[in-house]
Amino acid sequence: MDKEAYLADLISRMAVQDRVHTSEESVSWQAYREAEAADDPEFPGLVKKFVEAHGEKKDRRLRSEAYYLLSRLLGKTADGPMTEYLVGRVDAESDRYVLMGLLEGIGGLDLPDDVDILPVIRCTESTFWQIRYPAVLALRSSARADARETARSFVLREDVRRWNREMTYACVVLGERGEPEDIPAIEPLTKVRFRDLREVAKEAVARIRRRFPERRP
Repeated sequence: MDKEAYLADLISRMAVQDRVHTSEESVSWQAYREAEAADDPEFPGLVKKFVEAHGEKKDRRLRSEAYYLLSRLLGKTADGPMTEYLVGRVDAESDRYVLMGLLEGIGGLDLPDDVDILPVIRCTESTFWQIRYPAVLALRSSARADARETARSFVLREDVRRWNREMTYACVVLGERGEPEDIPAIEPLTKVRFRDLREVAKEAVARIRRRFPERRP
């Protein structure tokens, strides 16, 4: 079996929904472990070819699995054009569950500074939480100023009850990508009554201070 046929078979197995007693017995579970171990410099281009050959609505589950595989591959090797391609696929998809998985995959990467994060930023304003939540968290993949400013804009929202989850994810982003100038925006959240948000905000402030010990806001 050549590499292209192997990847098509792997992605198809990842998409299998079978009934078994334990997840370890399922075809998809085994395929996912195989996908996580995959490491071949030719694979990203072949996965792209697979995605483009399966562009119909009925193929959305296959594309979703292909995006997962591609994100895992890109986490192991620097490939700017393929990383840009993966982020660009955010604008090509409309299914909320496909986008959820795609954004989660992007969130696990470290994007080159020349990769435009705007497709992800647009998703942070989606009316669907399945898209909005992973989009906010995916901002941590980029060191670009627009990603940081988008995260900061969530931290500064006034309705903590409504935006509690997004604020929590935004604090995670700023904990990884923020600068001392962001601390005054985060600090009020260290005193809110929402425990997860409060603790994540405290950790975000601490992480920024550890990264910039010589700079205090």
